Amino acid sequence: MDEVIELIKAIPSAIQGVVSYFSKPDQRIFWLYLISSFMIAALLFVSASKKMGESSSIRNFVRYCFPREIWKHPSSRLDLRFFVVGQTIHILLFTWLSGLLLLIYGWSWNASLDLFGSVEWIRMGQQPSLLGILLMALLTALITDFVLYCMHNLQHRWSFLWEFHKVHHSATVMHPLTNYREHIFDNLLYVPVVTFTSGFVGGFLQCWYPGNEKLQFYILGVPLVSFIYNFFGYNLRHSHIWLAWPPVLGRIFGSPANHQIHHSAESRHMNKNFGFIFATWDWLFGTLYLPPKEKEEFSFGLADGNNDEYSSIARLYGLPFVRLYEKYAPKRLVRGS
Repeated sequence: MDEVIELIKAIPSAIQGVVSYFSKPDQRIFWLYLISSFMIAALLFVSASKKMGESSSIRNFVRYCFPREIWKHPSSRLDLRFFVVGQTIHILLFTWLSGLLLLIYGWSWNASLDLFGSVEWIRMGQQPSLLGILLMALLTALITDFVLYCMHNLQHRWSFLWEFHKVHHSATVMHPLTNYREHIFDNLLYVPVVTFTSGFVGGFLQCWYPGNEKLQFYILGVPLVSFIYNFFGYNLRHSHIWLAWPPVLGRIFGSPANHQIHHSAESRHMNKNFGFIFATWDWLFGTLYLPPKEKEEFSFGLADGNNDEYSSIARLYGLPFVRLYEKYAPKRLVRGS
């Protein structure tokens, strides 16, 4: 009972924590990332206006960025409500689980030290060079991104996980807050695995330069590669604004258009573009759909067209469990229910 009371008391501070996402560099909607995405959108708008011989007025730009049919769409309004409720639950849950996450991080760090600490060729000295730190930052990002690629791929291939991940894909219009339309089960899957990976990679890097604590570059407390990724248009990934990299670059880094295609309901786009920072994994494993420079026309949402089933916060949370019960429960129990 005391725990329940403490949980209720923590709700106001959790809501305050959600509101503060706009001031936190480790959040995708940090104000600087939003402004940088806004500036990229402005450049795209001016370029498109010139090509079409249209006015690049401020009014037209506002309409370009904030079309009424998207921002007043029921799916968009649901994203806003789910952002507040879902992230409040997220903060409460992972504050409670923070001790376990620290244990996972520490265990994986020590396991990595035990595994690689005695390997002679790994130990490089006490002071890493600038190039060494940059390479380690890139290595960390590559390993973490590969793990995320594998997990994301599994979420789409394994029907059990897909029922939860469908929540994210049920959005029929996209904007930056759509990023947070995720079932809490997805978070319970991702966060411990990413924590383990970070600890394991951190321990591995520590073996290279024993005793040196500064083995990565950080900008505003965010790892260098992640900061660059967020700064250069991350918030356009969940949006209607099309930005595709040239083919050579597009096989290395995922563009906003890459991820928009991943959210497509069209059959030609199914199970494509699982990568987060890098498109390399999609390219290597045959899941890359390289977006063209000019925008493709397609609709967002689920391929089965059941987007309307995910029409409320309760359904976003509860429907995956209902579907799994219908799929895996003994048939006699389903008939008798």
